Amino acid sequence: MSESQKDAEIFKYYDELLLQENQKLLEQRIPMVNRIFENIDLIVSKGTLVRGWNTTITQNGTELITICQFYQLEINGTTLNATKVTIISSDGTVIQDPYIMIRKTDLIHWSGYWQLVTYYVPVWTIFGLIWAPVTELWWIPVPIL
Repeated sequence: MSESQKDAEIFKYYDELLLQENQKLLEQRIPMVNRIFENIDLIVSKGTLVRGWNTTITQNGTELITICQFYQLEINGTTLNATKVTIISSDGTVIQDPYIMIRKTDLIHWSGYWQLVTYYVPVWTIFGLIWAPVTELWWIPVPIL
């Protein structure tokens, strides 16, 4: 770049355009993230606590307690799930209380097709070992999301 002033100028314009593109993408993502957090509050406040469990782990000689809570809420036939994990140290200090993870259960329809598959198997005959072809009709499942 130091040898060609023209190339340095083109790279400078490219860098500026890339920065503008990244800023636009960030502006588009912020409303989506805000909607996800609104859904999380809705799931926790209106949903039901389906399951809760505690586990104890030891990391670097420190005993940690994890409290997991699984919430569900059905809206217009769509089930929204949220799992909240809280990590507490042995003295009762909350180390990590992250945002809840949200999942939407998608509709999956299984379809498939029939396919002839040929493979070879070893068979002992009076002439010795031969490889005989075997053809089978297999059902190949295909998920459609």
